[in-house]
Amino acid sequence: MIKIIRVSERGDYDKETIYSIFDDGYLCHVANESDHGPVVLPTLYGRHENFVCFHGTPAAWMFRWANSEANIILVVTHVDGFVLARSLFDHSMNYRSVVAIGKTEKVEDPEEVMHALEVITEDCLPGRWEEDREPNDVEMRQTTVFRFELTTALIK
Repeated sequence: MIKIIRVSERGDYDKETIYSIFDDGYLCHVANESDHGPVVLPTLYGRHENFVCFHGTPAAWMFRWANSEANIILVVTHVDGFVLARSLFDHSMNYRSVVAIGKTEKVEDPEEVMHALEVITEDCLPGRWEEDREPNDVEMRQTTVFRFELTTALIK
């Protein structure tokens, strides 16, 4: 369990609110520890039930931690507006953010891979999945899909 420390009254752990923040966006940042230190990279995602799916090329070193014991951190943030004050020091912003910690799983089953790609596409570009042709075998071999279960997450 992760715990909200600073301004904890503005945080929450409500699963439906977590889902709504994921559902309102399509870009997340994935962080993990590499041989060269911490790394944070942006990627598109789609949520289905209690899972977040994202994809990439099998050659990307970013995805070497999949199916490992290493935790990753997945973050989604939406800036809803700026709060302006007479002093720059007192400026702030209204935002919704989810921080989730857990392990990824490489999706192996071809039907599940196709479903995950549809979820990602439809979350980013509603209706586009039906307009395009399905990925071919060459494209599928050049794509790896990962699933991240939303078991440990917080909102702020």
